[in-house]
Amino acid sequence: MAKHVSTPLQYHRNHLLIVAGIVALALPTFGQVAAPASTAAQKPMKQIAGVWQGTIHAGTDVPVVATISAANNAEYKVLFYGIDQNEAAVSPYFFTVQSGTVKWAIAGGGSYEGELNNDANTIEGSWRLGGPSLFPVTLTRVQTEAAKKLVEELSQPQVLPVKARFAFEVASVRPSKAPYMSTRSRMDGVSIKGATLWQIIFNAYNAPGLSSISRDDQVSGLPGWASSDTFDIEAKIDEETLSALQKLPPKEQFRQRQFMLQALLADRFKLQAHRETKEMPVYALVVAKGGLKLKESHAIAGMSSSGGGRITIAAGRLDDLAFSLTNDVDRIVANKTGYTGKYDVDLKWTPDDRQGTPDAGPSIFTALEEQLGLKLIPTKGPVDVLVVEHVERPSEN
Repeated sequence: MAKHVSTPLQYHRNHLLIVAGIVALALPTFGQVAAPASTAAQKPMKQIAGVWQGTIHAGTDVPVVATISAANNAEYKVLFYGIDQNEAAVSPYFFTVQSGTVKWAIAGGGSYEGELNNDANTIEGSWRLGGPSLFPVTLTRVQTEAAKKLVEELSQPQVLPVKARFAFEVASVRPSKAPYMSTRSRMDGVSIKGATLWQIIFNAYNAPGLSSISRDDQVSGLPGWASSDTFDIEAKIDEETLSALQKLPPKEQFRQRQFMLQALLADRFKLQAHRETKEMPVYALVVAKGGLKLKESHAIAGMSSSGGGRITIAAGRLDDLAFSLTNDVDRIVANKTGYTGKYDVDLKWTPDDRQGTPDAGPSIFTALEEQLGLKLIPTKGPVDVLVVEHVERPSEN
């Protein structure tokens, strides 16, 4: 987590996403927007169709569940769940079964190759997370009754759990007089000024690769004051908790800090909510005809900023770019490129409200293709939405 960083966060056109020091290892990003995958199959569907369970061993163990079912035209419908992360299911953009070899790839989550054993009860394979390292994953078929129960549980809308192992030692919430929103993340806590409840929810539940709540229309059930009243929050972590946090992998540190803020919202704002999936207009980010014009970065972590007709990303993934583009094209953007590496991005364009002026540059759509070799395709897809069931104004202290 970056230390002593002060950044104005203004939702939509001008917000800064701090990713420096967060991700040292890119674990698979279950829960991102993806479309059902088509497949090429050469073995009978009954041998691969079913519910599969396993664990990705990549520094931090990530339990996963895969459901594979027959669809139309000799294809499969495939869904993956990161069951310890309690996020929405994701479909691979590529999935094949050929002569017992199973392959798939998930946007932003790497690729997998495994062998279906003779009795069709296990798949032995390895996951590649965008680099040279392979992480072993054995998937085991879940038997009929247990599979049915597991799928039912995973398919139900779930109340978002507050899974923080830790809590802030002290936290104050007060009405704000600050002229704009700002947040300052410190090793021992966080300071938020002039934020609406919506903006606090955005920061608590949204981050590239962890969740995808990034637009107003993805949160329903909030009262009017949640977008007008502003608050100051000061929260501090005690030394014992800070010591325990620092022993966790960088990504898990970041997750736990988010969970701590979610716990604060549940405690002080009495926030209760659950996640659902809704079909909405989206853009698919794909590689343009001329090919990708980005070069891979070898840095471990970096920073992303957006605003004023420019997006800059240092050592970020195309998922991060898609996340940033969402705020400038007024739709969720889903990374469908298939590229999982890290890149340095510097995208410049002229916003719509300045198009037609003498010094106007390209639109964001033209700039993407000319500068990065990418394009946006309008389509529809499943989008995460947060349904608020209950919330209250906090008492001042």
